[in-house]
Amino acid sequence: SFAVEVGLSKLPAVGGRGVNICASVRDITERKRIEDEIKYINMLTDSALDLTKAGYWLIDYSDPDYYISSERAAAIFGEYPTPGWRYHLTNEWYDRIAAADPEVAEQTGQLYSSALEGKTPRYDATYCFKRPIDGKVAWIRAIGNIERDADGKPRMMYGVTQDVTDIHLA
Repeated sequence: SFAVEVGLSKLPAVGGRGVNICASVRDITERKRIEDEIKYINMLTDSALDLTKAGYWLIDYSDPDYYISSERAAAIFGEYPTPGWRYHLTNEWYDRIAAADPEVAEQTGQLYSSALEGKTPRYDATYCFKRPIDGKVAWIRAIGNIERDADGKPRMMYGVTQDVTDIHLA
């Protein structure tokens, strides 16, 4: 016994025989094995993110004014859901750091710029953030890797955001 996928297609009438049907049967055992493996890996990843109070994000520098957040990262930031979990880098991210502490915002901006310019190997910052959903201030640690094109220009930055409020308060 094994998993199969069956495809049916209606064919035009041929030689006065009326409607014809073409059937294909495919063994999808390997595909199912891979799907199960992906589900398992995703479960492990979700568990790790949950245990560490973390979520992931991505900045595509073909659209550098915005970042895409995972649902988990948006919850950490206390963001309201948006289509595609897309948020403005300045008006939504940086301004909320500045609302919590303008000096920390300046330092965080410098760390971001240093990473983008290649002065540091990655973006790594801990900052306070005023959550829009409840007005509370959370402490965030964000670490991001930058992928560059052949000319060394940033193509994307992807990383993880972790709520470190409890650690900071301790």
